[in-house]
Amino acid sequence: GGEPVQIIRVKDDHSIELNEPELKRILLADHVKDRPVVVISIAGEYRQGKSFLLSFFLRYLQNNCRSNWMDDEETPLIGFQWRPGSIRETTSILIWNEAFLMTNSKGEEVAVLLMDTQGIFDCESTMKESTMIFSLSMMASSVQIYNVMSNIKEDDLQHLQFFAEYGMLAHKENERHPFQKLLFLVRDWNWPYEWEFGSSGGRALIASRLEINDGQDTELKTLRQSIKSSFSDIDCFLMPHPGDKVAREKSFDGRLVDINEEFREKLQELVPSILAPDNLLVKEINGRTLSCQELMSLFKAYAGVFSGSDLPKPTSLMLATADACNLNAMDKARKHYVAGMRSRPRRNLEELRQFHSALLEEALQIFKDYPRMGSESTSTTSMDALTKEFEQYFEQLLKEEEELMKKEQEEEA
Repeated sequence: GGEPVQIIRVKDDHSIELNEPELKRILLADHVKDRPVVVISIAGEYRQGKSFLLSFFLRYLQNNCRSNWMDDEETPLIGFQWRPGSIRETTSILIWNEAFLMTNSKGEEVAVLLMDTQGIFDCESTMKESTMIFSLSMMASSVQIYNVMSNIKEDDLQHLQFFAEYGMLAHKENERHPFQKLLFLVRDWNWPYEWEFGSSGGRALIASRLEINDGQDTELKTLRQSIKSSFSDIDCFLMPHPGDKVAREKSFDGRLVDINEEFREKLQELVPSILAPDNLLVKEINGRTLSCQELMSLFKAYAGVFSGSDLPKPTSLMLATADACNLNAMDKARKHYVAGMRSRPRRNLEELRQFHSALLEEALQIFKDYPRMGSESTSTTSMDALTKEFEQYFEQLLKEEEELMKKEQEEEA
């Protein structure tokens, strides 16, 4: 069976380390690398039941999304390491080490990844470390679940400040929301008579929290404005308390029979609302879907930006995204040209030249059509580099073809 593996951790010198071999093994596996990827990540303060909850998402996927996925009440819950108590894990990002292949509502096969963040916003991690991990989670996911305790407080919104700034920048650049879905998941909600448990109460709560009104400080207004322009979809879900056995008993091992009925009912609503085939949200950048392989280059680009010991400026994050998109676009163009050349005309140099010109044109068009962030100058430089690369490749083929024809003529003579 699978297990959670650490793919990013904060080292002692506060820089970030990417576990590239492990990430490659998961994302570049033959059966998933070209599939569109869905990334569900959960983040929030430690010891507030994130991993416990994520393990139910895992159970749903392992049961192939069957409606009876919660029928077995006696089996202990296994998956992401959750333990009641207060010993922290390192500040890091974990992912389940296998992607689940699912068919979405369009009939496409997509790969689903589950991601967990650890040790952020606690007394031992610095604000910078927490922001780095939270940002990486946010940048890589298509659905970011933000786990908060008992209510949505001003503090919880403040934690979004860094991406909200990034979001505003990216939004100005190309009018799109840079991030997809943010789901505030409120745990142990105590006021169901005011706003009921589940998504309808959650929507009402988040609408009131993000409301902008005249009496507010400019700072509070700006924060709300930028959070709204950063995400295409902001949602909220109110969870009841799971019960005393879950919170207090050391022997609790996650079996459903020990969990409050109300909590179980809401799980039945929450999990499919994110993972049922109709609801799967594929990761996009600038409106273009990402494959597992492209997600890999994104991780590398972001880890590079966060490798220094200072928090990067939102502008460097923009550049990293632009670079990753640029590399992916070059790769797409290159594959098209090289594959096309396999069926080139033989023994006719004039035809071969025309074939090359047309194919070069197509490959460059593929590069141009690839949605990107960042300035025109980056893409112009890359276009020049690609053209040069293809011309050299072609010169080589042309030379080989000439030699072949010459040899054949000599043999005939």
